[in-house]
Amino acid sequence: MSRDGSGNYSLPAGNPVVTNTIISSGGWANPTLNDIAAALTQSLSKDGQTVPTANLPMGNFRHTAVANAVNRNEYATAAQMQDGGLTALSSVAGTDTITATTAPAIGAYAAGQCFDFIAAGANTTTAVTLNINGLGAKNITKLGAALINIGDFQVGMSVRVRYDGTQFQVISPLLSSFSGKNRLINGDFRISQYNAASAVTPATTAANVYVIDRWAHFSNQASKLTYQQVTAPSGFVGVAFAEKISVASAFAAGAGDYFHFRQPVEGLNVQDLQWGTPSAKPVTVQIQASASLTGTYSVFFSNYAGSRSYIATINIAVANTPQFFSITVPGDTGGGWAAIGTTGFLYFGTDLGSGSSFNATAGAWGGGYTTRTSGSVSLVANAGASITVSGTGFEVGTVANPFEQRTYSQELSLCNRYYRIATYGLTISTSSGSQYYANIYLQEPMRVAPTGALVASNYLVNFAGSPSYSPVGPNWVTVARTANATGLGGFFESCSLSAEL
Repeated sequence: MSRDGSGNYSLPAGNPVVTNTIISSGGWANPTLNDIAAALTQSLSKDGQTVPTANLPMGNFRHTAVANAVNRNEYATAAQMQDGGLTALSSVAGTDTITATTAPAIGAYAAGQCFDFIAAGANTTTAVTLNINGLGAKNITKLGAALINIGDFQVGMSVRVRYDGTQFQVISPLLSSFSGKNRLINGDFRISQYNAASAVTPATTAANVYVIDRWAHFSNQASKLTYQQVTAPSGFVGVAFAEKISVASAFAAGAGDYFHFRQPVEGLNVQDLQWGTPSAKPVTVQIQASASLTGTYSVFFSNYAGSRSYIATINIAVANTPQFFSITVPGDTGGGWAAIGTTGFLYFGTDLGSGSSFNATAGAWGGGYTTRTSGSVSLVANAGASITVSGTGFEVGTVANPFEQRTYSQELSLCNRYYRIATYGLTISTSSGSQYYANIYLQEPMRVAPTGALVASNYLVNFAGSPSYSPVGPNWVTVARTANATGLGGFFESCSLSAEL
């Protein structure tokens, strides 16, 4: 009976042996020895020569002092699981075409496999692939088959992916998943309440001539540059629109001439920068640009008073070919920065060909309003030249995160704080010379009480002249109209409301 169901061994009948019993084949010896041999055959050899023939219940006991698994058909230790040894990829190389290895090595990709890796650097395209153990490059996507954004991976960043049978989907949070990073508004130029897709050539030298929502032309020379919202040319990544700036009339800038495309930033939107204090934080700028002229172009920060500036440069290496740029700018610990509030705090802009009075060395904060280096391209000096930009923003920190894609309604709401198109109307019995009023109530208040200007009158009866606008507060404007006849009258009009910086 070798062993019973509980693994207990008992000697067969005839045992124990009586003294002086004769050993014979028919006696106790052979049956006993055969039974012992059968019991030993059922045992597992400690040197691994035998294998189980059925499941081995452990009775709530552990295997102890075990080694790490080196093949896929071996037990993993608790240490391997805790340390991520089975899912962590090693020998990770490449930023857009990533290669790596795993141990134990896999022989094929299988749906459901999860792997972790530390990114070797920032991805510069959206078409990123991963090749494990030479089994073949597979696309890395997010949210199913959606492409990841440029810069979603950064050097040293921990990434987790799962193979879905076709591609590796990122299941760890991506940098582009976080909202509220970008401190510029309308950096992809989607919102164009000012001019829609029409080209505009500012014919005035007034400060901050807004050509598209939140972006202003600033120059002491009229009619030299044309601005237009365009469909983003091929090669721009993750954006649908761009702003094209073209030279309408070539101009050789004198020392004091200036040509800037810039966005003023409200203090409340950058209160955490702490610029102007010893705790000033760095920011990282990103921009996609394409230009007809190759060479160095200057972008700049300045305080709102124009007494502190920082210049950075980007190099357009190939004409009419979009490039992605990222620049880290240290926080300014110098003075001259306004108190945080609803007023302007800083400008971010691009120099388009200012004169030598605006030259300074790149890469350091300095006094005054300087916006370019002496070697930068003077776009405005070249007839027919143009630059196209999009995907523009900056955020706190030293990492070049991808451009933040807010929804259209979110971006429009941010723009509406500064400029919006509103409608109003009134139908009344008129009395000649009498004034009648309509109120415009704004669900979202503007930065300050706005000024108004008539855009169009779609329905106007028995009223003459232009309306007058009286701001009551950030979300309430009263419109006055004077009647010029008696009888039924009314108006239905649209107007622009501005609380721009």
